[in-house]
Amino acid sequence: MAQDPFKVDQLQIEPGLAGTRLIKRATDGSLWFFDSLLTGGITLSQLAGLRSVANIMVVGKSGAGAAYTTVQSALDAIPASSSPTNPYFVLIGPGVYKETLNVVRDGVTLMGFGAVLKSLAEDTPDGVGAYHTMVIQAALGTIPRKVTLVNLEITNAHANFACVRVVGAAASTVGQLGIVLQNCTVIPGGDGYPLWATSANHIAVQGGSMRGSDAQSLILVEECASFLMEGVVDVPAVQLDFDTTGDIPSEAVATSLYRLAGCPGLGRESALSPPISSTLSGRGSLEILGCSGRASVSLAGNRSVTIVGSSIGNLTLAGSVAVTLDHSRKGTVTPGGTASLAEPIQRGTVAFVAEATKAVVFASPQPDTSYTVDLELQSHPANEDSWWITGKATSGFTVNFNTAQTVNAIWTVQRVMGGATN
Repeated sequence: MAQDPFKVDQLQIEPGLAGTRLIKRATDGSLWFFDSLLTGGITLSQLAGLRSVANIMVVGKSGAGAAYTTVQSALDAIPASSSPTNPYFVLIGPGVYKETLNVVRDGVTLMGFGAVLKSLAEDTPDGVGAYHTMVIQAALGTIPRKVTLVNLEITNAHANFACVRVVGAAASTVGQLGIVLQNCTVIPGGDGYPLWATSANHIAVQGGSMRGSDAQSLILVEECASFLMEGVVDVPAVQLDFDTTGDIPSEAVATSLYRLAGCPGLGRESALSPPISSTLSGRGSLEILGCSGRASVSLAGNRSVTIVGSSIGNLTLAGSVAVTLDHSRKGTVTPGGTASLAEPIQRGTVAFVAEATKAVVFASPQPDTSYTVDLELQSHPANEDSWWITGKATSGFTVNFNTAQTVNAIWTVQRVMGGATN
């Protein structure tokens, strides 16, 4: 014979070493559990929710009812079998987590819900325990080929350390399927790095902000197969380098590309000089598309750089870099080496003083001689002379008259932009 239900508002379970252990009814009718650790309670539906879904690790502060109270403990629980086809998700609840995080598993996504990840010893910058906030690298027999960071605030107060450090090696497959930061707020302290990536494969930073970064901080990317930074607000200084004498990761090829796109305030708040620099030697190219900030740019190496629809400051060239500047605003140009600069329109002034010919030398050479020259005279030429151009070269051209003239002329060089290569 079935027993009648035993109806009570709550059950108190004893004995308890500390606190009170209760099972009671929540206002929505579900069961509510309390003990000395979960003094605020947790419902049965919460216990049977995300925590029961395979491959999802929930991190929360002590007492929040999450399975893990530190991010690293959740990362440590991810098995070596994690992969892009068997991914694991670490959901990080509200709060400040002061840890050094090591991400070594493949196919891992860390997603924040009001979570702030801080480095250890952040309250005493540069003191004992100073290190990167997050390190993504191969270890424990696994390689993080694909890692995604979403909606996280990541800070680091220590000089010479990074908010996110990505470490590869020669022939490394770290980041082979992408290391991606989406809508993250990344804020380093003095002389620190929002992101520092070395000899990894594909790195992307999409959306989010670096507002509040120290004026001495720097994004540093070295020998990576590709780097994309798109739609990130107030990016501090950026240094993008590639040298084939360094350690080259598995995916790096001659067509490897570094791209900065749609970043308002690029380098604007930086105290470094110049805020934007790149030296590409042997492989790769650089594109700066639709960026503003009027930051000075230094370019060197022997590869190509394209700047389109952007507002930059002074431009310094070195090596044999070939630069295409299209529909962009710039400051002064300081040429160097055999570097070339192509623009749709370039202008200058040449003064004839009782001369029939005058050589014009470009401040920075053209990439080739596929340009046209027009001349506007500021006074009427003597003897109704006409002018013509000879000696067109990448370094300049010569303006000629039949007889000696004393006149100022404004020259205009125009070219059809098709991209500069070398």
